[in-house]
Amino acid sequence: VLLGLIAAGVFSFVLSSRLRTIKRQKGIIEEQNELLTEQTQSIEQKNRDLAMLNKDLRHFAHTASHDLKAPLAGVVNMLYLIEDSYPDIPEDLKEHLEMIKTSSLNSIDLINGILAYSEAGEKSAKCKDIDVHAIVGKIVSGLANERNIAIYYDGPFPYIKGNEYQVRQIFANLISNAIRYNHQPEGQGEVIISYLPEGSFYRFSVADNGPGIVEEEQEVIFDMFRTGAEPVSDTSTSTGIGLAIVKKLVHRNGGEVLVQSTPGEGAVFSFTWPRPGS
Repeated sequence: VLLGLIAAGVFSFVLSSRLRTIKRQKGIIEEQNELLTEQTQSIEQKNRDLAMLNKDLRHFAHTASHDLKAPLAGVVNMLYLIEDSYPDIPEDLKEHLEMIKTSSLNSIDLINGILAYSEAGEKSAKCKDIDVHAIVGKIVSGLANERNIAIYYDGPFPYIKGNEYQVRQIFANLISNAIRYNHQPEGQGEVIISYLPEGSFYRFSVADNGPGIVEEEQEVIFDMFRTGAEPVSDTSTSTGIGLAIVKKLVHRNGGEVLVQSTPGEGAVFSFTWPRPGS
């Protein structure tokens, strides 16, 4: 009987100790759950605040771009009016007016570029199957190519999953840059658009036989307002925003972008894109 009482006492003590431990652990778990709930609510509120801030910034960008472009456009229109109304003005004055006009048009291009960068990836992000070959074909056929640069894009290219507007922006910027900066004589410039499977990604490339990019510029060429050589086929200067838009859109879709180049031997701009189902 004594042994039974001792055993019962020991069991009761162990059970009581175990229950206290469980109760203490339950309290810790409840505290952690409360803390996690508070953190989740805080994150959700910060996300709502960030979404509202982004909305306000986009509205500001649109308003500011309009307010900045309007007077510049007025200046350009007035210069055209002066040229039409006074065809016999001295040549030196014509040169000054042309400089003002060019500067104003470049400023408008810069404002448009900054607005395009702020909007990159913000438009409807509906994803669907995209025919890359068709997109490249439309871009090539619609580009200004006054110096008859040969563009090769033997396909078929793969279908990818993404937003068509964003994919078009990426290819359009890379292809137009390859044409714009190509320094080869008329009829000798080349641009080659290709792709290769790379693990769970596709790597798309746009190669040219232009002047190439020095090593120190390769590290910063995708930053805002960074440009290499002056454009060959454009009368305006580059805004240095196109490649920044490419980088922003590629990164938003889980890819990477890079450039490989040897000065005097052209450049290869490439980016990766997730393969469907990967």
